[in-house]
Amino acid sequence: MACKPSVHSPHILVLKGATLIVGDGSAPIKNSIVVVQDDKIIEVSSDGQSQYLDKAEVINLDNRWILPGFMDLHFHIKDQEQLQALNTLLRFGITTFRNTETTPEFGVELREKIANGEIIGPRMFTAGKLIDIDGGFWSGSPNAVDVSTEEEMRAEVRRQAALGVDYIKLYAHLEPELVKAGIEEAKFLGLKTIGHLGRTGWGQAAEMGIDAVTHSGTAAPTWELVPLEEQWRFKDFFAPHQKPEFQHTLFGPWNEQVDLDGPEISQMVKSIVDNNVEVNPTLIIVEVFFWGDDPMLRKILEPDFA
Repeated sequence: MACKPSVHSPHILVLKGATLIVGDGSAPIKNSIVVVQDDKIIEVSSDGQSQYLDKAEVINLDNRWILPGFMDLHFHIKDQEQLQALNTLLRFGITTFRNTETTPEFGVELREKIANGEIIGPRMFTAGKLIDIDGGFWSGSPNAVDVSTEEEMRAEVRRQAALGVDYIKLYAHLEPELVKAGIEEAKFLGLKTIGHLGRTGWGQAAEMGIDAVTHSGTAAPTWELVPLEEQWRFKDFFAPHQKPEFQHTLFGPWNEQVDLDGPEISQMVKSIVDNNVEVNPTLIIVEVFFWGDDPMLRKILEPDFA
């Protein structure tokens, strides 16, 4: 695999001898050669040989591994004060991330500054303000917007689309008809939708055409996944026009009620698979937030769990 080098005097780096994970499902390449010119890979070979070995900087990586950059699909950079997190992502090998909630203006500007090299960071896709109802968890936040009707939902999707976002973020208290309106309007405008859902179930949203759902049921205790006779208690938690406390105690009972072999889970999984919906369970944050024993981590995460 190779591409033509550029004509200027390049810096060429040869990474020699590592086992290469290509990332396309093919077998690892042992004793690989990876040739990098400036910031582009121009050759990959599997025989340990390359025309560039005698005219480039060579780094021997025997007994090491090379793999593509990681993608973080649920991250929050909301303002200028959080930009240092971009360096943290890069240090951990993350080369692409999805910013799942911010003002559209800030998110789009940051995405473009990264793309043109003004700011060093992973490639970024951004959502705008999360969309919920009045009285939701984040009602009144500068990074959230309330809607009450389908037309208000469609208007907000159009507003964010005009500002250049990649995703529309739909949130926990939205009734199914509002979620459906948001998905439809986003699709019409060529945008993807991601949902941190509660009042609307994952299976419902999948049938409506949502592109992605985020957090496991532990973090968003979706009522549709518990047995029918217990659904009311979890549905009421996301009742419209209420702003309940963020109750950690709700999630234990939810876990106790869920039957992983039950018909509710089976139907949800079928809907997810049939409609090719991405599930981003954010397992690490769920583990730390609800079972972690480090008080500093809990202090950091609790105000920003969106």
